[in-house]
Amino acid sequence: MVVEMAMAMAMAMAMAMTTMVAMVVVTVVAVMRRYCEGVGQKIGLNY
Repeated sequence: MVVEMAMAMAMAMAMAMTTMVAMVVVTVVAVMRRYCEGVGQKIGLNY
């Protein structure tokens, strides 16, 4: 019983960590893409 609860808590923590990491990665990628688009427009390139 206790082991099952600990396993469930560990799984929930891992899921939360994975979700947070995925959100951070998506945000960084979106910001990088927007920044690259702005720089590309200044230089004259189209990404």
